[in-house]
Amino acid sequence: MNRHYCFTLYCLSLFLLTGLGGCSDSIPVVKVSGVVTYKGEPLEDASITFLPVISDGRVAVGITQSDGSFQLVTQAARSEGCLPGKYNITVHKTVLVDENGALYVMPAEPVPGSAPQKMPISKSFLPTKYGEAATSNLSAEVLPKGKNHFIFNLSDE
Repeated sequence: MNRHYCFTLYCLSLFLLTGLGGCSDSIPVVKVSGVVTYKGEPLEDASITFLPVISDGRVAVGITQSDGSFQLVTQAARSEGCLPGKYNITVHKTVLVDENGALYVMPAEPVPGSAPQKMPISKSFLPTKYGEAATSNLSAEVLPKGKNHFIFNLSDE
């Protein structure tokens, strides 16, 4: 696994483990799944966040798999899912690039006597508009019953 993926999983784990103290164990969540594509291709290793439109809602997050699929988990919930309601959505994917802007590939082992490697630069893989709820133009309504499967087709436009 690359460093970014491990860091994303670490942050997601911390987010999920730091639930609000005193919350009930039985938050009424429903299963939410979907697929994210970028330029027609499945988007792997991206974080998708459902931000509630109402102030007393709960944030739900997921990580896309190699086929672009995701399932949501709500902070402080004991199971996968999301509270019913309306959400604005953000999608983030960060990659590491070298000083020339090419995707950074971590060497297996440093070569003795070689110059030290320059630190890679973290760069958003997606247009910045998808990282903000106000500009992503992505939204969804999670229903209390029925299938909650959403498809988000991202592009450079």
